[in-house]
Amino acid sequence: MTKDDIDFFTAGDIAQDVFRIGEILESNIFEPENRYHPLVKSAFTELMVCLNDLMRKSIKYAMRISFTDDIDTTKNITDVTDLIRFIRDAMCHIHIYNHFVVHGQIKASFFILYGKIDVAPFQPDHDIVFSSDYSDDVCFFFGLYKIYLVRHILRAFNEVQKQLLPLPEFPNDIFTYKPPHRV
Repeated sequence: MTKDDIDFFTAGDIAQDVFRIGEILESNIFEPENRYHPLVKSAFTELMVCLNDLMRKSIKYAMRISFTDDIDTTKNITDVTDLIRFIRDAMCHIHIYNHFVVHGQIKASFFILYGKIDVAPFQPDHDIVFSSDYSDDVCFFFGLYKIYLVRHILRAFNEVQKQLLPLPEFPNDIFTYKPPHRV
Protein backbone atom coordinates (compact mmCIF):
# COMPACT_ATOMS: atom_id res chain seq x y z
CA MET A 1 0.00 0.00 0.00
CA THR A 2 1.02 3.62 -0.51
CA LYS A 3 -0.13 7.03 0.66
CA ASP A 4 -2.57 7.01 -2.24
CA ASP A 5 -4.40 4.12 -0.55
CA ILE A 6 -5.21 6.13 2.59
CA ASP A 7 -8.98 6.25 2.88
CA PHE A 8 -11.13 9.00 4.38
CA PHE A 9 -11.35 7.39 7.83
CA THR A 10 -7.63 6.64 8.04
CA ALA A 11 -6.87 10.20 6.94
CA GLY A 12 -9.13 11.44 9.74
CA ASP A 13 -7.30 9.25 12.26
CA ILE A 14 -3.92 10.54 11.07
CA ALA A 15 -5.10 14.16 11.20
CA GLN A 16 -6.48 13.69 14.71
CA ASP A 17 -3.28 11.96 15.92
CA VAL A 18 -1.09 14.76 14.53
CA PHE A 19 -3.36 17.42 16.02
CA ARG A 20 -3.48 15.80 19.49
CA ILE A 21 0.27 15.20 19.62
CA GLY A 22 0.84 18.83 18.65
CA GLU A 23 -1.55 20.03 21.36
CA ILE A 24 0.10 17.87 24.02
CA LEU A 25 3.62 18.95 23.10
CA GLU A 26 2.64 22.64 22.89
CA SER A 27 1.07 22.44 26.38
CA ASN A 28 4.57 22.17 27.93
CA ILE A 29 3.22 19.49 30.28
CA PHE A 30 6.61 17.73 30.19
CA GLU A 31 8.61 20.75 31.41
CA PRO A 32 10.29 20.34 34.83
CA GLU A 33 8.00 22.89 36.46
CA ASN A 34 5.04 20.62 35.62
CA ARG A 35 6.59 17.42 36.99
CA TYR A 36 3.93 17.12 39.71
CA HIS A 37 1.00 18.03 37.49
CA PRO A 38 -1.70 15.35 37.89
CA LEU A 39 -2.10 15.00 34.11
CA VAL A 40 1.54 14.35 33.14
CA LYS A 41 1.02 10.59 32.97
CA SER A 42 -2.30 10.98 31.15
CA ALA A 43 -0.73 13.30 28.58
CA PHE A 44 2.16 10.90 28.08
CA THR A 45 -0.22 7.96 27.66
CA GLU A 46 -2.22 9.76 24.97
CA LEU A 47 1.00 10.88 23.30
CA MET A 48 2.22 7.28 23.09
CA VAL A 49 -1.15 5.95 21.87
CA CYS A 50 -1.34 8.54 19.08
CA LEU A 51 2.32 8.21 18.11
CA ASN A 52 2.12 4.41 18.04
CA ASP A 53 -0.92 4.70 15.75
CA LEU A 54 1.03 6.99 13.40
CA MET A 55 4.01 4.62 13.41
CA ARG A 56 1.75 1.69 12.45
CA LYS A 57 0.17 3.73 9.65
CA SER A 58 3.62 4.76 8.41
CA ILE A 59 4.57 1.08 8.11
CA LYS A 60 1.36 0.35 6.19
CA TYR A 61 1.21 3.38 3.88
CA ALA A 62 4.78 4.66 3.61
CA MET A 63 7.93 3.47 5.34
CA ARG A 64 8.86 2.26 8.81
CA ILE A 65 10.56 4.82 11.04
CA SER A 66 13.63 2.84 12.00
CA PHE A 67 16.33 4.94 13.63
CA THR A 68 18.20 3.38 16.57
CA ASP A 69 20.13 6.32 18.04
CA ASP A 70 20.20 6.14 21.85
CA ILE A 71 18.06 2.98 21.90
CA ASP A 72 19.14 -0.18 23.70
CA THR A 73 18.12 -2.66 21.03
CA THR A 74 17.01 -6.20 21.86
CA LYS A 75 15.34 -9.01 19.93
CA ASN A 76 11.98 -7.30 20.64
CA ILE A 77 13.08 -3.67 20.32
CA THR A 78 15.00 -3.21 17.08
CA ASP A 79 14.28 0.49 16.45
CA VAL A 80 12.24 3.50 17.55
CA THR A 81 8.99 2.05 16.17
CA ASP A 82 9.37 -0.98 18.44
CA LEU A 83 10.36 1.21 21.39
CA ILE A 84 7.25 3.36 20.99
CA ARG A 85 5.07 0.24 20.80
CA PHE A 86 6.78 -1.18 23.92
CA ILE A 87 6.19 2.07 25.85
CA ARG A 88 2.60 2.37 24.58
CA ASP A 89 1.93 -1.21 25.70
CA ALA A 90 3.44 -0.45 29.11
CA MET A 91 1.22 2.63 29.51
CA CYS A 92 -1.97 0.81 28.49
CA HIS A 93 -1.39 -2.60 30.11
CA ILE A 94 -0.25 -2.22 33.70
CA HIS A 95 0.05 -5.97 34.33
CA ILE A 96 2.59 -6.82 31.58
CA TYR A 97 6.32 -7.44 31.99
CA ASN A 98 7.35 -4.12 30.41
CA HIS A 99 7.32 -2.47 33.85
CA PHE A 100 9.76 -4.74 35.64
CA VAL A 101 13.30 -3.71 36.51
CA VAL A 102 13.85 -6.95 38.42
CA HIS A 103 11.18 -9.48 37.45
CA GLY A 104 8.75 -10.14 40.28
CA GLN A 105 10.56 -7.72 42.62
CA ILE A 106 10.87 -4.17 41.29
CA LYS A 107 8.66 -2.24 38.90
CA ALA A 108 9.33 1.15 37.33
CA SER A 109 6.14 2.04 35.51
CA PHE A 110 6.63 5.73 34.88
CA PHE A 111 9.85 7.31 36.04
CA ILE A 112 11.00 10.68 34.65
CA LEU A 113 14.42 12.31 34.69
CA TYR A 114 14.99 15.89 33.57
CA GLY A 115 18.40 16.70 32.12
CA LYS A 116 21.65 14.77 32.48
CA ILE A 117 21.49 12.78 35.69
CA ASP A 118 22.06 9.34 37.20
CA VAL A 119 19.69 8.03 39.87
CA ALA A 120 19.92 4.79 41.86
CA PRO A 121 16.43 4.62 43.39
CA PHE A 122 16.64 1.03 44.67
CA GLN A 123 19.85 1.22 46.69
CA PRO A 124 21.05 -0.32 48.93
CA ASP A 125 19.19 -3.46 47.83
CA HIS A 126 19.95 -3.15 44.10
CA ASP A 127 22.66 -1.27 42.22
CA ILE A 128 20.41 -0.43 39.28
CA VAL A 129 21.04 3.06 37.92
CA PHE A 130 18.69 5.05 35.71
CA SER A 131 20.71 7.38 33.49
CA SER A 132 19.55 10.31 31.44
CA ASP A 133 22.43 11.19 29.15
CA TYR A 134 21.47 14.65 27.91
CA SER A 135 21.10 17.98 29.69
CA ASP A 136 18.63 19.24 27.05
CA ASP A 137 16.14 16.37 27.14
CA VAL A 138 13.54 14.61 29.27
CA CYS A 139 13.90 10.86 29.77
CA PHE A 140 10.98 8.53 30.58
CA PHE A 141 11.63 5.04 32.00
CA PHE A 142 9.52 1.89 31.87
CA GLY A 143 11.28 -1.02 33.48
CA LEU A 144 14.85 -0.74 32.24
CA TYR A 145 13.85 0.88 28.95
CA LYS A 146 13.99 4.59 28.32
CA ILE A 147 12.62 6.96 25.73
CA TYR A 148 13.72 10.57 25.27
CA LEU A 149 11.24 13.33 24.54
CA VAL A 150 13.35 15.17 21.94
CA ARG A 151 15.68 12.47 20.62
CA HIS A 152 13.01 9.81 20.18
CA ILE A 153 9.45 11.14 20.45
CA LEU A 154 9.83 14.49 18.67
CA ARG A 155 12.15 13.04 16.05
CA ALA A 156 9.79 10.11 15.33
CA PHE A 157 6.82 12.51 15.22
CA ASN A 158 8.59 14.75 12.70
CA GLU A 159 9.72 11.81 10.56
CA VAL A 160 6.29 10.17 10.52
CA GLN A 161 4.68 13.45 9.43
CA LYS A 162 7.12 13.60 6.51
CA GLN A 163 6.01 10.07 5.58
CA LEU A 164 2.24 10.55 5.89
CA LEU A 165 1.53 14.22 5.17
CA PRO A 166 0.06 15.87 3.24
CA LEU A 167 -3.03 13.70 3.39
CA PRO A 168 -5.07 12.92 0.30
CA GLU A 169 -7.96 15.24 -0.34
CA PHE A 170 -11.54 14.08 -0.14
CA PRO A 171 -13.52 16.83 -1.92
CA ASN A 172 -16.94 15.42 -1.05
CA ASP A 173 -16.15 14.87 2.62
CA ILE A 174 -15.04 17.12 5.43
CA PHE A 175 -13.19 16.14 8.55
CA THR A 176 -12.32 18.44 11.40
CA TYR A 177 -8.76 18.72 12.62
CA LYS A 178 -9.80 20.65 15.69
CA PRO A 179 -12.78 20.17 17.99
CA PRO A 180 -15.40 22.91 17.76
CA HIS A 181 -15.02 25.81 20.18
CA ARG A 182 -16.96 25.26 23.39
CA VAL A 183 -18.41 28.07 25.42
